[in-house]
Amino acid sequence: MSRMSSGAMGYTFWRGPTGPTSGDYESEEESEGPEMTDTQILTLAIAVVVPLALLMLSNSRFTDIRGSIAESKETLRAEMQTFRIEMQAEFRSQRQLLDAIMGKLEDIDKRVTALERR
Repeated sequence: MSRMSSGAMGYTFWRGPTGPTSGDYESEEESEGPEMTDTQILTLAIAVVVPLALLMLSNSRFTDIRGSIAESKETLRAEMQTFRIEMQAEFRSQRQLLDAIMGKLEDIDKRVTALERR
């Protein structure tokens, strides 16, 4: 029979063959701790594998989000540039309108000044 070794949390793990023995086998009472059943090993494996799998999944989602954010930034920059060009054109248009109004006001001021001199 093979010997068992006590591991973390008092569970007994397989140590492997130790060579020929004198014919004495360890009884259940003499073992160092409770043996892990297949169900316990499976539960422990699931407890380790599931969080790791979820971590990898969330990491890939963060990568997707980063890509999506980069696309959104580029789209926003392009839209802002278009809006900026449109606003500059509108400002030029308003400036031309203001220049035309100022020209008419100067003309009216000249006429009023001429009428006051008479």
